[in-house]
Amino acid sequence: MMPRTRIVTWVLAGLATLSLVSCSSETKQQEAQNKTLPAGVHQGPLREAIGELKVANEGSRLGYSRDKFNIWADSDGDGCNTRKEVLLAEAVRKPKIAQPGCRLQGGKWLSWFDNKSITNASGISIDHLVPLAEAWRSGASKWSSEKLAKLGNDTSYAPTLTAVTPEVNAEKGDADPASWLPPNRDAVCAYAGSWVAVKLHYGLTADPSEVAALKGLKKCQDQGMQWKGA
Repeated sequence: MMPRTRIVTWVLAGLATLSLVSCSSETKQQEAQNKTLPAGVHQGPLREAIGELKVANEGSRLGYSRDKFNIWADSDGDGCNTRKEVLLAEAVRKPKIAQPGCRLQGGKWLSWFDNKSITNASGISIDHLVPLAEAWRSGASKWSSEKLAKLGNDTSYAPTLTAVTPEVNAEKGDADPASWLPPNRDAVCAYAGSWVAVKLHYGLTADPSEVAALKGLKKCQDQGMQWKGA
């Protein structure tokens, strides 16, 4: 199974739901950390990452279809599709795998958007943190079919996909942070950091109200994160 490289780092209620990072306030320590970062990876506070976003008015939904993103492909041919890969990566208690079909038995997951535990894999939704319709309106409408499928199934960049309850996934829909944030208030900064990281990683634009909403999260601005540019 494909490893999920953990890029954005936050701690939520003692559980590392993404990969964890801290932003040092000491210059020497920060410089030392920067020297060890992989090529193309940046580290700094959320406010700096927000400043890297390309601001543009949101485009049209015309031509959008989830099918264009070829979601839940078995990209590595191991019998487990993208949905199953995410479930295996994010399980806080690992399920058993039965083949063929990569059937998951047992296991436990934490839906960090609403801080709810789930013990039935079939009762979990896999959320594209930046919704596919939002991505389409933010520049993906111009992408190749290969790049659309990459976003639809990207298990290599951890913030892209996450396991949540169906209820909170439906509530979110295709909203951006100007109109929706996780009901679990302890998850808001992690969500904002992940949102910005995905947009930067894929070179997606952010509209003015979206950027204003992200900047309005005052308690989150100095929290550290890592992001990888397009």
